[in-house]
Amino acid sequence: MDSLAQALTIRFLFLGERGPTRSSRAATLPQQHLFRVQELIESRLEADLTLQELASEVGYSRSHFLRMFHATTGKTPHRYVLNRRIERARQLLGETDLSIAHVAYRCGFSSQAHLTLAFRKVCGLTPGEYRREL
Repeated sequence: MDSLAQALTIRFLFLGERGPTRSSRAATLPQQHLFRVQELIESRLEADLTLQELASEVGYSRSHFLRMFHATTGKTPHRYVLNRRIERARQLLGETDLSIAHVAYRCGFSSQAHLTLAFRKVCGLTPGEYRREL
């Protein structure tokens, strides 16, 4: 029993001396890959974008791309796209007289209700209230 305890103690001491085998910080996307993904998102903001399409744009698997994108931007690709769509909606609401339903369509939302829910969550007011305050 004593030799087993001693062997375990020695093993734990050696484990403590080695550094971690993997970096504790996730790898980030190279800057040029991030720019390519951002350009793709901007060019197709009104369309459905899949995680697979974004990952394929820079040659990564979906799971690896998801980790790297999140490590780089602090957001998931879904959250990033949603925020870009809301920013585009804010721009259209301020610069055009398009109906809110048309703004929703032009920004890639499935409906006016979807835009309203997402807009209120991010901005704290509905698209109509936002437009009236401008």
